[in-house]
Amino acid sequence: MTIYLNDYKTFNSKNELNEAVAAHLSNNKLNKTERDVLWMLSQYSVKYYGASHLKVSTIVKHVGKSDKTIRRALNKLQSLNIIRKIETTRKITGGKGANMYQILPYDQSKMTNCDEPIKPVVTTSKHNKNNNEPFSSLTINNNTDDTQDNNKNKTKKLIKKSLLAKIPSKIADILDTFFETEKEIYEIYGTILKAKSKAPFAVQFEQNEGAFCGAIVDVMRLYKQNKIKNLQGYLYATIKRTAIRIGLLSFQY
Repeated sequence: MTIYLNDYKTFNSKNELNEAVAAHLSNNKLNKTERDVLWMLSQYSVKYYGASHLKVSTIVKHVGKSDKTIRRALNKLQSLNIIRKIETTRKITGGKGANMYQILPYDQSKMTNCDEPIKPVVTTSKHNKNNNEPFSSLTINNNTDDTQDNNKNKTKKLIKKSLLAKIPSKIADILDTFFETEKEIYEIYGTILKAKSKAPFAVQFEQNEGAFCGAIVDVMRLYKQNKIKNLQGYLYATIKRTAIRIGLLSFQY
């Protein structure tokens, strides 16, 4: 798998992958399941930038939705040219193998050649098991039929929506993907603002949302891998470093 996954990379670096995922999340109207599926694919696509090899059953297990719902979400992502699905066949035992998935660069979402048919990849049976390290399962909200709880949930969603409306749109979409409550978003965005303000140059979110969203996605990926203990501290350092880099580049020109 190592050899042929490397041949199907769609990005040259993790930063490119992060920025593409951030752009897809920000610029497409996806429901929560579709966003969770894209996020999971991105987590499995870090080693070979943009390429992963997964069974649908693995996605079902981690996202917590039915097989039918996951397949519908994958089809939706493919129809929007966010991902490309490549079928594989087993060379020795025959039959259909686990699909490969490519996360596509955001600018390819406006192109039509992504719908061209691709020949199935032949794999050996010893590669059936996914070699990419799995990450923490996504947190899935449990709905309740209790009317009172539903009313409380609606109120919380309205408060959250009001807060997100005050944040630059693409960054708001990313925060909405990763954080459930307005309290979490308020604290995280406060950290982001504080970190950006420490840069020696004036840097605007609106002009550099791709870089900042990519940085946030990268931090959250590491956090979900349990490689970060202090999320606020790591995010602060990352955003500050990103703002300084952007400021220096703009100063040079």
